[in-house]
Amino acid sequence: MRLPKTDPKILIWIGALLLVVGFVLPLLMVIKALPSTYFLNFLSYACQLIGMITAMLGTFSIVKVRLDKEKAKDNIFLDPTDHPDE
Repeated sequence: MRLPKTDPKILIWIGALLLVVGFVLPLLMVIKALPSTYFLNFLSYACQLIGMITAMLGTFSIVKVRLDKEKAKDNIFLDPTDHPDE
């Protein structure tokens, strides 16, 4: 099963949003604005974990796209008309 291609910047924004939710939920539990339940604790942990993984995947995807572009630019066999010996 192939996953659909997603823009890396969208992955970073989704990851950042999940990280903020994972930070705000425990903060609200500490100041007693929300009751501390097992469900909310596991939800905040899951948001932090999934957010971190998603943001890192987005960052790694941006780096890979840039490296692939630089590699294609430096590859003389990709476009033979730009070969310096011709």
